[in-house]
Amino acid sequence: AVVSTQSTGVVALFLLTGILTPAGLKAFFSQHILPLNTLFYIFIPLGFLGSLVLSVYNVYRAMEAGTHKQTTFAGVMRPWVSYILLNLLLCSYTVFSEAAFLAHPRVWTIAYGFSFSALVCRLMVNQMCNTDCDTIDPIIPPLAIAWFLGVVVGIEPTIVITVYSVFAMASFFHLSYNVVNDICDHLNICCFSITRKRR
Repeated sequence: AVVSTQSTGVVALFLLTGILTPAGLKAFFSQHILPLNTLFYIFIPLGFLGSLVLSVYNVYRAMEAGTHKQTTFAGVMRPWVSYILLNLLLCSYTVFSEAAFLAHPRVWTIAYGFSFSALVCRLMVNQMCNTDCDTIDPIIPPLAIAWFLGVVVGIEPTIVITVYSVFAMASFFHLSYNVVNDICDHLNICCFSITRKRR
């Protein structure tokens, strides 16, 4: 019920944006509730906290039922280290570079989307294969370097995050290609086809 409520909230927000346009939605919130930027600073931590609580609860239920492949709670929660780092780095990057973020939000969205996809895809494969995932996912060190260059060194944040976005996209497509190929080889099938490979 909680997950469906969160999903309904996201769909409602997208629907309002489509009807009112982003500028109209921003004006509506500013006039009737709170400035949209302030709301995002409230929504993002609450959404993250809700996801964490639900995930811990799901892990607890799986461990209790004996249906999870990992043997220890620490092993099950290891994927959260990279996920928390991803959110801390990218969210704090937008806070320290707010002007650049507001000027080019799509670049930041692409960076987060492909980073999240690469991270989650790798973690799902690890869980399905009953193997321990890396504590620090390979996508995190380049993001930490981008954060350092943009926030500490002071290089134009939009340039840095654009370069990182290209890396994140390449990383995701490379991972996806390898995963699909490995599955096809294991099942002895061709991608997008149900016929068997000829040996």
